[in-house]
Amino acid sequence: AMMALQLLVLALALIAAQAQQCNNNRTYPVSLAGVECWGLTLDAAANTSTDCFNNCCNSPDCIVWNWHPEQKCWRGATYQFCKSITNWTGGLMSQDETIMTMQPAKTPKPLPIAGNNTDPNGNTFSVDSISYLINDKRLYPIGGEIHPARIPSSQWRNELLKMRAGGLNTLSVYFFWIHYEEVQGQFNTTGRRDIKAFVELVKELNLTMMARIGPWCHGEARNGGHPDWLVAKSKSEGFRLRSTDPKYLNYVAGWYTFLQQQLQGLFFKDGGPVTLVQIDNETPDLDYLSALRVLAMDVGIAPAVFTKTGWPAPPSAYPPNYPMVPYFGGYPDLFWTNAMSPAWSASNWMFGSGPSFAHTQTHGNGTVSKTVQYAVPDGYPWVDVEQGGGMTAAYNHRVHLDSPDMPSMHLTMVAAGVNGLGYYMYHGGNNPHSVRYNDDPNVTLQESSFQPAGAANPMTSIQYDFFAPIGQFGQTRAHYHQMRALHVFLLAYGEEVVTMEPAMPLASPMGDTDVTTLRWEGRFNNKSGGVIFVNNYQRMTEMPAKHRSHLTINTVNSTHTYTVPSSYSQPLTVAANSWFHWPLNFPVTSEVKLTWATAQVMTKVAINATFTTVFLAETRSQAVELAFPSTYHVTTSFPLASVNGSQVVYSIVPGYDATVVITTPSGQSVQFVVLPNQHTFELWSGVYKSQETVVVSQAEAVLVQPDRIDIKTSLLQATALVYPPPANSQPSGVFGSVTVATPSTTPINVSLQLKSPAGPARDIPKASTGKAQEPTIAEWQAAQKYSLKVTGLPSSPELDVRLRLNYNGDASRVYYQQRCLTDSWYSGYETEGAPQVGLSYLRDDAQLPEDFELEWWVLPLKNSSLAADVYINSEVLPTFDSDGLALSVSEPEVIVFATVQLL
Repeated sequence: AMMALQLLVLALALIAAQAQQCNNNRTYPVSLAGVECWGLTLDAAANTSTDCFNNCCNSPDCIVWNWHPEQKCWRGATYQFCKSITNWTGGLMSQDETIMTMQPAKTPKPLPIAGNNTDPNGNTFSVDSISYLINDKRLYPIGGEIHPARIPSSQWRNELLKMRAGGLNTLSVYFFWIHYEEVQGQFNTTGRRDIKAFVELVKELNLTMMARIGPWCHGEARNGGHPDWLVAKSKSEGFRLRSTDPKYLNYVAGWYTFLQQQLQGLFFKDGGPVTLVQIDNETPDLDYLSALRVLAMDVGIAPAVFTKTGWPAPPSAYPPNYPMVPYFGGYPDLFWTNAMSPAWSASNWMFGSGPSFAHTQTHGNGTVSKTVQYAVPDGYPWVDVEQGGGMTAAYNHRVHLDSPDMPSMHLTMVAAGVNGLGYYMYHGGNNPHSVRYNDDPNVTLQESSFQPAGAANPMTSIQYDFFAPIGQFGQTRAHYHQMRALHVFLLAYGEEVVTMEPAMPLASPMGDTDVTTLRWEGRFNNKSGGVIFVNNYQRMTEMPAKHRSHLTINTVNSTHTYTVPSSYSQPLTVAANSWFHWPLNFPVTSEVKLTWATAQVMTKVAINATFTTVFLAETRSQAVELAFPSTYHVTTSFPLASVNGSQVVYSIVPGYDATVVITTPSGQSVQFVVLPNQHTFELWSGVYKSQETVVVSQAEAVLVQPDRIDIKTSLLQATALVYPPPANSQPSGVFGSVTVATPSTTPINVSLQLKSPAGPARDIPKASTGKAQEPTIAEWQAAQKYSLKVTGLPSSPELDVRLRLNYNGDASRVYYQQRCLTDSWYSGYETEGAPQVGLSYLRDDAQLPEDFELEWWVLPLKNSSLAADVYINSEVLPTFDSDGLALSVSEPEVIVFATVQLL
């Protein structure tokens, strides 16, 4: 309420008579008393608020100034967003939110830190201040986190194919020490712990990877990955974990030597997929990281580039040519908080100029500190390894996400200048069982309140689903498809995007409650080409539609102005809760530019050296128009007009035919296909029989492989549109339509029967961390227990059978023969994200026969526990009875998917 009131004061200040002025008649009609804006630059020359004001007034490109007695003067031409914080003063010029001026692209700076960067075929892998490069060609990495020890080895191939189908070209992989050496001196490489077999499969599928080798990783593993025996040694031998103590490093040398043996022959220099290696995780101690890097190299770990996480920032600046690339990230919500409220930040859905911005924190004593955090060091590229693909739930803080929370956030990061996307997690996990203990909460290999070292968050014991794009049992979610729309674009055009510099409009939102100001940003290069990004989505916020006449984009030095859309189309309409990107003077091929389009460029298919097909997708609620240079010959059945030196095709009706065909004076031809909006998240791309191929399908997954295309669906038959059209397909515009039948299955029966009623609901104690403590195995004995008898589980590898187990209560566990297959904290998910058991997925790992019995445990929850112990989103609370207890289950739902060969 206070935020809303202060923002109202800002709005009223727009018409206030007391406008601040300076001698060149520039005015600052918005008073920033008690308001601090992010995304500004420190003006060290200003020693007073008057200096700050005057310096801004006398700078033609300064529109906002901020002064704080301790934090001094911050000012700039743009700002990211503003917040109400006491002791700040300043002013803001009134600006037009629909006007933007391109920024000149930066000149790359060499970064000579790569080593072992030439493979046996002479290919090179390098990095500079802009991006990574392969053979000096710029690369846009799109990576996702997967933990092989958290996935049955029988599923690795299918899951990696799904990740590649989602538009990824690289992986990041934690190798948790405790998973492989739970017993000192006994390294385990069987089944899902076979590192070498996993990495060889990564190579076979033409993916690359970052190996994140610890020794401390976190990743919600027990002790952050340190084995219990190592924790005990640190106490008995008197050394500190995560230090340069020789005793500790001696143990790490054994772990690194084991990893080197597993990865031998699989580094980039060997022709393998391991290009990057991350040392440890989330530490500002550069000396410690350097010691680990030297140790890794000494035992033969030899990536092209070493990396580190860029947070927390080191206490002082990075030394020149620091030999590790810092990686960054951000999440849609936080599980590790103990807040009894949502823990998301609106800044994730706002546009900005990058991670190097000032962060202000108001402390409990009322003091304010302002520091630069998550800063990309000068001379390094901005790349991410932990953009949230979802978020897990802790027992005390039950995060509940909606799928659009993720892709809308990722869009703003790309717009702000990220030149490498990396998601944590992209594939959820199912934790490996301990080789020493059962699955009691105090001894499992997942983080818990009971572990002897580390963060001790109250996590589930087996499930690590993370509400990821691909869940713990391989189930794809809506954001898997929504994220792919950006991925296919970056796979096709990332080489151009990495060279583009962010540019902000003249006005931005004045805080997270400002839902009326248009949110957009551009990226442009020195050839005046680029992309417009628009985000009208914010987590847990209703974002109304925006109606403007058009967007105005000025080139560098204002030599040309673009107005999008043109006057021949309806005014700009940004649909409620939508996000998208549009091209502007964009190189759709090396020789052909699209001057602008009010539709998203998706991908391209080169048929030969002179003919390419470009696919776009209609933007919801916006009329489609495409504009081209005047020198092109344009063939179209839609109206064509000349606008400011461009040819504009307007009133376009999306479909499957070529909307426009252009031919350049040099003889290059491009046909443009604008797909209806409903296909935005249904487009898949890959290489089939040496030909770039596009598939349009509603399937759960389309796996485009060199010699076949498989499709995974729950329907009786699968239909897809394929381009180029395959032989014997039915014509559908430029596509060929292909339909295949899925195999018939005998019914799979599941019977639910109560075995024993629940005991009293527990009073939730506090752990040593001050957070609610998850149930002990003794407390789990008070669960309501059900029998789930399954008959007819098919053994066919083409079939994927899962159970969806919805319940009201506190938590649940599913057992088979004394082994916990999965568990969950109630978080309000009913469809996507709801608890599942992957029967086919776990069949080999758990040795499930055709007919078997599971045991389902459900703990009751007291309504009174929600006040101070457990946070659950108020919109998805469990149903409580008249006694204030939540305890009920729904009938199990059998879900069956079939994977069939499309071509």
